[in-house]
Formats: sequence, C-alpha cells, structure tokens
Amino acid sequence: MPPIVIDGKTSNQKALIQDLKSIVKGDFSLKHTNYTTILFVENKDDHTNVVKNMKDEKMSYHTYTHRDDKSHAFVLRGLAEGTKINDIEEELEEEHEIKPRAVYQMKTKERPLFLVVTDPAITLEYLNRNTRRILHTRVTWELHITTTSSEDHHDFILCSSESIFLITFGSV
Repeated sequence: MPPIVIDGKTSNQKALIQDLKSIVKGDFSLKHTNYTTILFVENKDDHTNVVKNMKDEKMSYHTYTHRDDKSHAFVLRGLAEGTKINDIEEELEEEHEIKPRAVYQMKTKERPLFLVVTDPAITLEYLNRNTRRILHTRVTWELHITTTSSEDHHDFILCSSESIFLITFGSV
C-alpha cells in the first residue's frame, strides 16, 4: 500500500491513534519525521477510508496512486477524420484483445489524434508490435505523458521513437 503523508507534526499522538483506530480495520503504523507524519496501512479498503476521511476533514496530506488504479495513456495517430471513438474501442477489444479504460479525441488542427487510456500491463512496445492497423488503417502509437508546470500551464509531452514534442497550453 502507498503511504499517506500527513503534513505537519503530530501534537497529540494518542488522539491521532484513537482516531485512526476508529477508521482503520486492520493494522497500521506511523513514522514521524521533522515536518510530517507518515501513515502505513495494510489493505486498500483502509487506505481508501483514511483518504476519504482526511478529505472530508480538509486535512493537509498527500498519497500516491495504488498499483491497481494506475494506467498508461497513448496517443494514436493515423486514423481518418470522423473516426468514431466507439469504433476504435470495439476494434481494440475484438481484434486486438485490449480493453481500453477510455478513448478521447484530442483537439488538433491537422489529422485527428486519439488518447487511449489502458491498464498498466499494456506498453508502447506491445502496441507498436501488435496493433499496427486499426480499422484497416496503418497507425502509429506514442507515449502520452502529462505534467503540470509551476505557472498552471498543462504541458503534454508526446514521445515517439524518433522525437519528443512539448506542447504547452495556457492556464486552465
């Protein structure tokens, strides 16, 4: 399980432990650092309950995505304008045995690009090797990486085997 990092020092450890005992069903442990308290829980249900409780209480904390909830996103290039998202999803499922979590059409001025979100088992290498054609059209795949810069711009980095492109969009 990913740790839950609670910002700030704990002033009353006994009260914190009592609160956690009322939320966490399994075992848990704490680690105190200079500026944070790190909580370790043993199962996903406890992790979810603690995070929900902290959100409700508007506590300052952060955690990481659980392994089961992670995903990979890929950019699909080469399909004709007007291609329907449902057609892409059906083709991936029926012909290539890939169940996408979501497919989105990206806004571009030229040929359409599609963002395909899959589970983490699907890799760029797998897609390039096994899904070269979709809807009888030769396609290419690129890794999609999203970052947020300090100026509240959203940077999208498209990585292919030949090059890396950085596209910055204004404040959202």
